[in-house]
Amino acid sequence: MQDAFAKRREAIEQQGILDLNEFRGFALSNEYAPLIFINSKDTDAARSFTLLHELAHIAIGKSGLSNDLYEHQVEQWCNKVAAEVLIPKDSLQRNYEEGEKG
Repeated sequence: MQDAFAKRREAIEQQGILDLNEFRGFALSNEYAPLIFINSKDTDAARSFTLLHELAHIAIGKSGLSNDLYEHQVEQWCNKVAAEVLIPKDSLQRNYEEGEKG
């Protein structure tokens, strides 16, 4: 059963569906069943960023698709949220300043 699923998924991916080049993740904001999908073929670091990015979409109630082609104010804001959670700006600035002194 798993072999059949894997073969079908591979055939679908070869058609460009669920392709890492197409998207890293997406969020469907819904009051009753919010959904975050993360592309499992992406790197660990990218998946962590995407998870936080998509969670920001859910938090503001706006669905979204994370890819390199779609630039929008909401996407940029979600990127800033994810970056701030992973590396807080104050901490980054403090480490930079300490490195400059040393």
